Amino acid sequence: MKAKIITYSIAHKSVSIRSKLNRELNGYKDVSHNGRYKYKRKGILDCILYLKPARNTIVTPVEPAKMVLEVLKEHGAKIDTIDIEIERSKFKK
Repeated sequence: MKAKIITYSIAHKSVSIRSKLNRELNGYKDVSHNGRYKYKRKGILDCILYLKPARNTIVTPVEPAKMVLEVLKEHGAKIDTIDIEIERSKFKK
């Protein structure tokens, strides 16, 4: 299966932008009404096949990679990509 290795850097951005990007990619737990209600807000990585071999590195099939790259570009991340071939069984959902 064709895939992409996506590496990105957001160290040059503010803490609030890094936090927004992290929440959009990985999701977060939302608490309301003084802890009475708890929600799991899904991120992009909750909906696609991916591997996360290292910090700021995502390996994903070509089609979902487009969504990830779009989000990274919106937040002004410095991005590098490499095209690879990988077995589908290596990915987790």
